[in-house]
Amino acid sequence: MIKVLGRRRTRTLTTLVLLAATGTLTACSDGPATASTAGSASTASPHIAFLAEKTSLRYEASDVPNFQIDVAKSCPGCTVDVYFASTQDEQNQQASKALSDGATVLVVAPKDSEGAAAIAQQATSGGAKVISYDSLIKGSAIDAFVTFDSGKVGAIGAQAVLDAEPAPGAVVVELDGDAGNSNAAWVASGAKSVLDGKITTGFQAWVPEWSADNAEIAMEQAIQQLHGTPIAGVVGANDSIAKGAAKALREAGWTGTLPPISGQDADVAAMQRLLTGEQAVTAYKPMPQLAAAAADMALALGRGEAVTTTTTTDNGAGAVPTTLLQPTAVTASNLATTVIADEFTTVEALCAGSASQACVAAGLRS
Repeated sequence: MIKVLGRRRTRTLTTLVLLAATGTLTACSDGPATASTAGSASTASPHIAFLAEKTSLRYEASDVPNFQIDVAKSCPGCTVDVYFASTQDEQNQQASKALSDGATVLVVAPKDSEGAAAIAQQATSGGAKVISYDSLIKGSAIDAFVTFDSGKVGAIGAQAVLDAEPAPGAVVVELDGDAGNSNAAWVASGAKSVLDGKITTGFQAWVPEWSADNAEIAMEQAIQQLHGTPIAGVVGANDSIAKGAAKALREAGWTGTLPPISGQDADVAAMQRLLTGEQAVTAYKPMPQLAAAAADMALALGRGEAVTTTTTTDNGAGAVPTTLLQPTAVTASNLATTVIADEFTTVEALCAGSASQACVAAGLRS
C-alpha cells in the first residue's frame, strides 16, 4: 500500500506496478560492495516511511515516485508512507507520526543535518531503522546513508571555471548551499580541492534553502564587493543557485557570454541554460539510482537482512555504512550521451520554448 500524506494525490500500488512493468522509470545497480550491516529481524513486508523536502521539486518529481516503484517491484505487500516538509521541525513531527502509525524503517532526506538527529534518536528508541537519504543526519546513530559524492559535484563546478582559462587577476565567486545541510559543506570542500592554489576565491556565501532568489541576492553582493574585479566564474552549489547567479549578472548589465557558472541536479531549465550559454555545467545525479539503492536498503533493514554498501561515513556518532554514487559532468556537448541516453529527460522537453533554436545549433534536433 502506498500513501502520500499531506498531498491530494495518492499513487496506488497497481499504478506503480504498471509503471515499473512498462519501464517508465528505471534504476541501475550500485556497483561493487566493500562493507555491510544488518538490521534486527522484522517482517517480510516492512512498513516504510519516506520523509522528503517540500522545498525541492525533485523529490516529488523523481526521488519519491522512483522509490515507491522500486519498493513495489520487490515487495507488493509493503506500505510506503510519504511526507513532505518545509522545515526541520515539521519533518521531526512527521517522523513522530510515521512511527506512531507503525513505520519500522524511516528514509529521511533531512532539511537540517543536525536538527534531524531527533528523528534518529526517536526511531532508535522505538526499534525502527533510519536511512539518511542524499544528505547526512549528524550527531545520532543511524543505520545507513545513501548519496552521491558531493565532493565530486564541487570539483566538477570548479573544474569548469579553470577549463575556461581565466584571465590574470580574475577571481571566483563561490555560492555554496544552505549552511544547515551537510552536503553544502561537502560540495564546497570538493570545489576548494580543485581551486586552491590555482585561482583566488573573491567572494563566498552560503545560500539559504539553496534557492534562486537567495542566490541572486548573494551574487548582487558579490558584484558590489568585487568593485569591477574580473569574475572568472561562479561555482554554484545547485542549478537554482546557478539560475540566480546568472540573473544577477544580467541585471547588473553583463552583456554577451557570461563567465562559466556551475550547478547540480540537471534540472531541465538548467540544461536549457547549457544550450543557451547561460550555464557552463551541471553535475548530473541519476536519481533513479539513488532511489533504487535506498529501496534496497529499506527492504533489507526492514527484513533484518544484510545491507550491502560501498564505504562508511563518520556522522559524529559513529561510522555509518554508506552507498556512494558518482555524479557526471553534463555540458551542452554531451547532453545526448548522458541525460538523453539515460532517458533522464527527452529532446522534446529540452527543446521546448526558447531553447528550440539552441537545440538545432547543438544538433539535438533539425
